[in-house]
Amino acid sequence: MPSARAVGWIAALLATIAACFARRPCIGIACNPACPREAARDSSSRCACATGSAPVLGACVPLEIADAYCGRAARYDGRGCLFRACADGSVLDASTGACVSMSSVVSAEVRVCGEGNTTIVTEGRPVCAPLDAACPRGTVRAGAVCARPPICPPGTLVVGAECRPIVTTPTKGDLPRVDIGAWATIAIGPDGGLGSTDLCRPLWIRPDAFGLVHGGFSVLILDIALTVPDQDLTRIFVRVSGEIRAGPSNARGHAREPAPTGTTTPAGRPLPVDGQALAFASVSTLVEVLRGLGGEASTANVELRVSCAMSL
Repeated sequence: MPSARAVGWIAALLATIAACFARRPCIGIACNPACPREAARDSSSRCACATGSAPVLGACVPLEIADAYCGRAARYDGRGCLFRACADGSVLDASTGACVSMSSVVSAEVRVCGEGNTTIVTEGRPVCAPLDAACPRGTVRAGAVCARPPICPPGTLVVGAECRPIVTTPTKGDLPRVDIGAWATIAIGPDGGLGSTDLCRPLWIRPDAFGLVHGGFSVLILDIALTVPDQDLTRIFVRVSGEIRAGPSNARGHAREPAPTGTTTPAGRPLPVDGQALAFASVSTLVEVLRGLGGEASTANVELRVSCAMSL
């Protein structure tokens, strides 16, 4: 029978081994979900935002950041983005957020939009835009309505019908670890694929900023680089560049997936100054939410190339 001293030594060894395994690096959903900054476990053991902060794209952010994410034409109503209301006889300008007289819009020009598109008012003029452009950020088009997706707790993002953890227990120190690659893929779009509706919506409503005309079809190609010095997510900054290409579409009027590597694609033209500013603003309002997660980034750099179809 081992002595009391031996038993104590074995217990200490087992505790050390257990601590090492508890602190070993984890990957993606194999990690234990954790709460982001400004969130804590509630009575049901789910993460919940602190009073005065709003849950947006997995983070808990100040209300002014939530409103900036929603855009000028919408506001954060406690659960998500909601378009501002206008009085009878007026229509909401999706770009400025102002209420414009219906008579002035109707007398301006008549737009006959193609299948899958709708007419919206932007910069005081009617334009054709994808149906999703007529929904506020954070919602999805469901027939004739703009539906809000399932509510996921802070630290997770909606993927299909599930809540995908993006904030996990720390691997060093006390800061939670944020999988910014997964966040960017979900919130901005997969590298080489179509941009998310949250990214493309602010661009869809301003075809004039890209020099696009009614009746055409183009694709905006955006190169987005996220840099996180010392993997400190509060210091993240973004660079955005891009080009406009004449784009083939599929039967539904959306951009086709980018051509396989090695194939020839039409040369694009650089984004005009207004288009560049608009693209940067769209990405920046998303990244500002990412910054709100706080903690340690899973990597110091993420680069994405995504596209937004502009069918007018």
